Amino acid sequence: MIEAKQSSAKEEGNVISEKNVKSKLEMEGLQVKRRIGLLSSITFIVGAIIASLVYAELATMLPKSGGDYSYIMEAFGDCPAFLIFWSHAVIGSSSNVVLPLVFADYLCALLFGPCGVPDIIRRMIAAIEMLTLTIVNVTSVRLAVSVQAVCTISKVCALLVIILGGIISLCQGKVENISNGFDGTTTNITSYALAFYSCMWAYGGWYVVNNIAEEVKNPKRNIPKGIVMSMVAVTVIYLLANVSYFTILSKKEFLASSAVAYSWGKRVIGSAAVLIPISVMFSVYGTSNGSLFSAGRLYFAAARNGHSPAIMAYLHIKSLIPVAAVVFPSTVSILLLAYADITELINFIGFISFTIHALVMVSDIKLRLTRKELKPTFKVPLVIPIVTFFICIFMIVAPFLEKPNIEFLYGVAIIFAGLVFYFIFVYFRKKIPGYDWLTLKCQILLEVSPTSPSLRLN
Repeated sequence: MIEAKQSSAKEEGNVISEKNVKSKLEMEGLQVKRRIGLLSSITFIVGAIIASLVYAELATMLPKSGGDYSYIMEAFGDCPAFLIFWSHAVIGSSSNVVLPLVFADYLCALLFGPCGVPDIIRRMIAAIEMLTLTIVNVTSVRLAVSVQAVCTISKVCALLVIILGGIISLCQGKVENISNGFDGTTTNITSYALAFYSCMWAYGGWYVVNNIAEEVKNPKRNIPKGIVMSMVAVTVIYLLANVSYFTILSKKEFLASSAVAYSWGKRVIGSAAVLIPISVMFSVYGTSNGSLFSAGRLYFAAARNGHSPAIMAYLHIKSLIPVAAVVFPSTVSILLLAYADITELINFIGFISFTIHALVMVSDIKLRLTRKELKPTFKVPLVIPIVTFFICIFMIVAPFLEKPNIEFLYGVAIIFAGLVFYFIFVYFRKKIPGYDWLTLKCQILLEVSPTSPSLRLN
């Protein structure tokens, strides 16, 4: 289960990030776009593996639901932890907008080909996808895990087909599309930062499994094992798949396609190419499932500390699922489908994510130095969180070295806007009119009940 969720948390990037990496840089030309796509993937993998080791250590140090939020709560206290929860709530809702839209893009490409459909149809398909996942996650944990397993198997099978097709083409001497893959080097530091933001989608899921630590059997052993094994598997499979994409498709074909895997399939396996977008849809559906499952546990953990509405910590009277904590982020994401520029959302999510990761690295350092009673069963050298912290700082600062895109300014504004909500609703404990009445009605509707603050989800 851990590996399925861990790899699924990364899988969404493989179908959208490679194109996004290059689409950031129209002014640089096709060569630069393609070159950054290759180099940034390789470079980011190294950083992702290093960062994932720190998260593995934290999971054995503090095996609590909430991941980043719980670590920062333990290290720095109430206000910083609330801002992390606030930031996660925002980026979680944003990512759950992007994924259903990718699902809709591939379904539309499969059904309507190049003809396209009105944008409202695309958004309706995305909303239906999100709605079905909500039903799955509030019905049964076992059902959600089964969906995850089926989607992961489908994804891996499709990627193995893509890898095999690339290997066969290379053995046949078809190297013209990759012979100049590193031409057109750019020294634009902002371009690299933006490219890394897109790579975050493909290799940035190492932290998701930490959110569900309380539901993992023997988390001090299984979470580090799952993180390390999934990072190795995902790295090898995705690199080989990307080489296959670049081998089969020219730069212009690659950039012109809204469904890269489908374009690859039509070139290599002909009429059987229909299986590729179907597999991609399964892949994205599984990623959305894992993201929503994880988000619910974050809201649950925050509610136990008074950082989100109390009903988020209520559990269903039969299934013991935090139903409200699943329904709320799903509802917000469906409403946000009215706004959906995928590139802007990925930049926005990447900026906030690196800010959170920087704070997590500092939390790891502080907990190791000041909380000697916390004894992780998996430990990394102290230099690793230090180096990762400075990498994150570079990723945060780089977009501002030139004229920043508006989404980065939104990111800064939204993070600090959380302070307003913290002081009103947490520090001064104010309630909106009708809060208790609404909580009661939702409790009856969702069939949830308060639990002991010390209750764990295992």
